[in-house]
Amino acid sequence: MLAAGRSRRFGWANKLLAPVNGRPLIAVTLANVLAATRGPVVLVVDHQARALRAALVRHGLLDRRLHIVYEPGLRRDMSRSRTRGVAAAPRLSTSLQIHLADVPGIDARTVGRMRRAIQAGAAAARPWHAACPGHPVRFRIDRALGPEPTTHRDPQTYLKKLPADAWSEIAGSRACVNDIDRRQMLRNIIYE
Repeated sequence: MLAAGRSRRFGWANKLLAPVNGRPLIAVTLANVLAATRGPVVLVVDHQARALRAALVRHGLLDRRLHIVYEPGLRRDMSRSRTRGVAAAPRLSTSLQIHLADVPGIDARTVGRMRRAIQAGAAAARPWHAACPGHPVRFRIDRALGPEPTTHRDPQTYLKKLPADAWSEIAGSRACVNDIDRRQMLRNIIYE
């Protein structure tokens, strides 16, 4: 789960700390990710890492499955955030899923469909809504990072090169394309 950005379009505050129904956005998203997934969750942070961690503590989200990765400088480069998250993932994983911390609408049904698509042979899967690609994105490590996978590569570089028939497009709700970039968008958060 990528949470290292600076929230430039949001304004002076860190959007992940903005309140949504009494909880910070980071807590809403992480609670949904933990509820929707089975395995370990790597949370990549940089900007205001202490405040983000404190928010998770306050809302009881320091789960045994959660591993928080902090590295200064990630907020300037999403590619480095993705690479750092992949590097911190468990080595026994055959597939990984990338969540964005500002897309809170994730559910177990969508995650299950993506997992089954990967098990059926797709190299990558993602939900779509109204002809728009959504989040999260799930991919097979061996297909997305090359025949000799290394954890020091940005998976997006390889995912962009995959042919269209290697992707599985999962029907998603409007929540999968509802990312929070500006303050006004907090009022329109969509849940499954």
